[in-house]
Amino acid sequence: MIFSNGPDQRPLDASAATVMLADIPFVRLRDGLQEALLREGASFSEVVRQAQRNLAAPSLTLDAATCRARCGETTLRLTPIGFAWLAWFARRALAGLPPLHWTDAWVDGFLAEYRRSGDALSGEFERAAKALDTEVPEYLQQYFEQRTSKLKRELVKALGLPGARPYLIQGDGRRPRSRYALRLDPRRIRFAGLEDA
Repeated sequence: MIFSNGPDQRPLDASAATVMLADIPFVRLRDGLQEALLREGASFSEVVRQAQRNLAAPSLTLDAATCRARCGETTLRLTPIGFAWLAWFARRALAGLPPLHWTDAWVDGFLAEYRRSGDALSGEFERAAKALDTEVPEYLQQYFEQRTSKLKRELVKALGLPGARPYLIQGDGRRPRSRYALRLDPRRIRFAGLEDA
């Protein structure tokens, strides 16, 4: 005898029931989820939606007015400097420019993008400009690597590592000769305003 789940909890006759065993595939989704969905209380349906978004073809839409990026179907707000770093690499990809080494002349291009993001009057912009006004190559290398790492943290926190991979600034070659680029197909990158969600 078993009991139903309905409000009346009445007993059901299971004497003629048949038990069948089936192979059910186990799909590991945890590694592809946003941090917020790994915490207790996340709904199953939101976890499934995020997993489906991670399987969609990657595309990147950047809104400089709001420092928001739509990565696939997920819209997120980046820090102004993180947005400028991603937008600068996106513009390089759109222009068909080659991957960049930290020793290449890159400071002016990045600062112009940061200024374009509307954060030029902030103390953060001034700090970045001052940090990059140096003749010490190690400082430029450190800044370049830190910016790339911080953007990665922002994207991974919002999208999970598998979801963030297409939008990361990726190096090729072995250190110290690595060259960096946004590897997303330029046809999948655009700059436009994003509607409020």
